[in-house]
Formats: sequence, C-alpha cells, structure tokens
Amino acid sequence: MKIAALENNILAIVAGTFAATIAAEDIEPQFHALTHFPDRRARSELAHLAERLNQFGAYVVELWNKACEPISEAEIEAFARRHVDLTRRYWAAEGRCMNWFITGPAGFPVARNEKRMRISAAPSQRRVRGGWATPTEATASPSNRRCCMWFLPLSITLDVKRTRTTWQVRIRVQFWL
Repeated sequence: MKIAALENNILAIVAGTFAATIAAEDIEPQFHALTHFPDRRARSELAHLAERLNQFGAYVVELWNKACEPISEAEIEAFARRHVDLTRRYWAAEGRCMNWFITGPAGFPVARNEKRMRISAAPSQRRVRGGWATPTEATASPSNRRCCMWFLPLSITLDVKRTRTTWQVRIRVQFWL
C-alpha cells in the first residue's frame, strides 16, 4: 500500500480522508542554520518521511494478509496524520537550533542555543520508572502501540572504556517520542 509519493521535491500523502502536500522549499528554511545545503536536507527529510509512511503501509498490508478480517482505513489514516504531525514538530524544533559551524563562531548565542537544543532533545529524555526508557518500554503505551517501529529520531550513544585486560563498550539507544 502506497501512502506517500515524492515527485519533483513535493511529497503527496493520501491516507483515507487525510491528504497533505509538503514541498521541499516550504521546509527548507528550517534547515538553514543546521547545514550548508538546506535544500538537500529538505529533500532527504521528505524522502525519509515517504519511506516511513510507505513501510507502515506495507506492514499493514502484511497484517491484512495474515488476519481474517481487514484492518480499517481509519487506523492507517490516524497513523499517517499523527506521524506527519510529529515529523513537522520535529522539523520545527530542529529549525530553532543552530550549528556554530554554519552560523560562524563570532557572536554565537551559546546559552540561547543550548536552551533550544535541550528543548529539541526533550522528547528523548523521557524516563520510565526512574530509568531511561528501553525501546520496548518507550513504545508499550497504548498511544504508541500502532506506530512503535516508525518513530522519528534515534539517538545512539557509544561509550568505550579500556580496563587493564579488556575493553568495555556501553551502547545507549534512545527513541524520541
């Protein structure tokens, strides 16, 4: 099932009664302070969004073939609507952050940018029962059940520590909800 199609830098999304069109030049300004090539970043973000939506559509078709009764179009529509909304919020949060390599080091607003980056990263700081959320805990709530595989950003932290005889590697994966 194809939910999204990307042609001429315009993403068209149709799922049930939900329809949206997102052009690369509409989201390009959100990446001006993040990369030297905001047009490339906008195109890649649209391509990734289309890929995630179409992967979900393929997953639903697979479930549909296994199930005895069809999955309602309302589920697909609700997922697409929510996923596009979350993606746009992510783009807006990222657009408020700056990369000093792009904007230049002179007069760079460090404190303001750190605050914006904390706000942008706040969804990844979700805590479950006093510790960091594991992928299964982060997606186990009923509101996340339908879209557990297709969340947006993923943060991977790798810490390597050398002892006298061995290497210790700690990997922390955070899903942004």
